[in-house]
Order: sequence, then structure tokens, then C-alpha cells
Amino acid sequence: MMSPIVEHRYPSALDVLQDLRPLLKIKQLVGGRYLITSYLGGNEGVETYLANNLRRQYQSPCLIKQIELPHSDDNNKIQLERHFVEELSVLERLGYHEQIPQLRDHFEENDEFYLVQEYIQGKSLAQRIGQQNLSTAQIIQILDSSLSVLQFIHQNRLIHRNIKPSNLIVRELDQQVIITDFGILHEIKTRSNLVDNRSVDRQIIGHLNRWREDRRLAAIFTPWA
Repeated sequence: MMSPIVEHRYPSALDVLQDLRPLLKIKQLVGGRYLITSYLGGNEGVETYLANNLRRQYQSPCLIKQIELPHSDDNNKIQLERHFVEELSVLERLGYHEQIPQLRDHFEENDEFYLVQEYIQGKSLAQRIGQQNLSTAQIIQILDSSLSVLQFIHQNRLIHRNIKPSNLIVRELDQQVIITDFGILHEIKTRSNLVDNRSVDRQIIGHLNRWREDRRLAAIFTPWA
């Protein structure tokens, strides 16, 4: 007899297969060069993988984030692609800081957007808190390291908007805090669920308003937000 919890989560075999879909990408080649080696998890329609760059123009392994776009008309697709490029230009600009993962590549393949980033070896702050009690000295070091990179972000008139322990990676190499996941793909995923141009336009206007507000707040709180 199936457990009530499992039965509630998986009312049908199709739901089971849906959850297993990301695992099917393991050992697949995407972008003509990235061999996916493992599945790291997913959240709100954004799947994350570890991969090796077979052409090795830069250090391997790398982190790959992927979202699947619904089938839509050409106008919607063009708007999503334009927004994707605009958002990634922000990451490219910020990625020159040593505490922000560098954007290595991005591409579209089979109605899926892919973002390739530098892989950071280390543990998230959430993991470290769960495993041990941090000393006062460790807490001060983490805060100092975090504020340094946040100051850089705010000086660029931007706000992360997704700061939480799971997005702060303590790099194994030097114990510096690396800020990850600016939520760009989640924003694109939200837009991709819209089905008509009018809805997309409303979302774009709303996004621009939020963007202007973020820039205003960044200017107010720089550098000690």
C-alpha cells in the first residue's frame, strides 16, 4: 500500500516521471560542449546541474542553470530572449568581482535557456550553520566579507533582492563569502508562464518600475545597506 504522503505528492505515475525528468539530463551534452555530470536540485522551475566543459576554454567543472520555456508565439519568445540578454548583461558586469561567480556562457537550446557560471567549491552559510555553532570571530569574518561584496553591488546601483544563508557560499579556498543566485532565471521563468503579449507588457512595465525603485534604494543605502 502506498504511503499517504507519497500518494498525496504523486497522484499518478506521470507526476513521478515529471520529478525524475531532470535526472535524464545526466550524461547529456548541452550547448555543444557541456557534459552534465550531476543534478544539484531545482527550485521554482529552475534546474541546477554540475557539468564539465569539454572544450576547456576555462576551468571545469562549471555550474549550469536551466529553465524550460513553454511553447508560445514568436512575439512572446522574442521578448523573453531580449529580457534574458538584458538581465545577463548585469551578471556579466558584476562577475568581475572575485566574490561573485563569473558568468561563463549562456545559450538557448530546444526551447530552454541555459546559464553557465563559475562553480564555487565550498558550503553555503545555511549548511555551515546547520553543522556547527559559529564562533564570534567567524561571524565577524562572514559579515565583513559579505558587506564588502554588497557594497560593490550597491555601488553599481543594483540590489540583490534574494539574500539568504543558502545563497551565501563560504569558499573553501580562502573562506571568502561568495554571493550567488540573483534570481534572474526565476524572473524569466515567471515571465515565460505568461501566454499573451498584453500580459508580458504589463510584467515588463512592472519590472521596470521595480528596477527603478531598486536603483533609487541602492543610491540611498550605498555603501552601508
